[in-house]
Amino acid sequence: MRRVVLYMMIMLLSQVARAFSPDLQYYRGLLERSQQSSRSARAFYDQTRRIQDTGHPTLLGYKAMSELMMCPHVSGPFNKLGYFNRGRKMLEQAIGKDRNNAELRFMRFCIQNNVPAILNYSGDLDADKEFLISYLKRAGAKDAGLHELIRAY
Repeated sequence: MRRVVLYMMIMLLSQVARAFSPDLQYYRGLLERSQQSSRSARAFYDQTRRIQDTGHPTLLGYKAMSELMMCPHVSGPFNKLGYFNRGRKMLEQAIGKDRNNAELRFMRFCIQNNVPAILNYSGDLDADKEFLISYLKRAGAKDAGLHELIRAY
């Protein structure tokens, strides 16, 4: 009887944990679509505005990416720079909380690889590239979606 109760408790806790864990595939899809149009970028930004810094660094990373993805879709250099600086700061904060998070390091790698040199945000390109190559060699099927995204990039 104890085994049955213990088994039921474990199943219940795993269901609860799954219910409260973020759906990273959803945010990956929003990020991908945000590259295509200003409407999609705005939708991504609106979806991530409610994310609080509650201890899940990857979600904070997606919030940072939504700020960064707004840059091409707003007018005026000061407006663009404001979104960029907020996004950059949040992304670095998220990485500071979880230095071994491949998804966050991949986000930073992509941004640093694509921003204009004048913004002076390329200091971690080599380190992130080495980290991501190492991740691809050891990751396997831990997160197949992330593994495929990094490999394709």
